[in-house]
Amino acid sequence: MNIVAIVDDDGDVRDVLDALLEQAGHTVRTYQSGRQLLDDPALGDVACLIVDQNMPGMSGLDLLTALETAGRTIPSILITGVPDEDIAEEARAIGAIEVFGKPIDFARLLQLVAYAVQ
Repeated sequence: MNIVAIVDDDGDVRDVLDALLEQAGHTVRTYQSGRQLLDDPALGDVACLIVDQNMPGMSGLDLLTALETAGRTIPSILITGVPDEDIAEEARAIGAIEVFGKPIDFARLLQLVAYAVQ
């Protein structure tokens, strides 16, 4: 299954991204935290991950690192409200295909997701 997973502690952001991606024809699952995603038994169905960097408990980078450590390679897009080149470089080094600052370029996001789920 080609599921797009959205991990963001902000419910409004999750809702907007969910609606955008579903309207574009994607199957979407949303998660409030990285731990919630990691605990999902259907994690293997995720074809693309959109994750917020700044979340309580486990940051987006922490989540990407945990996935890499577990041997899970999922094309990932990191979103951050506070762009930081060091975080962007680290995210790309562990497999993030893009790092977006906010506001999000929705057209570019849709292009990347379409590419990732193919």
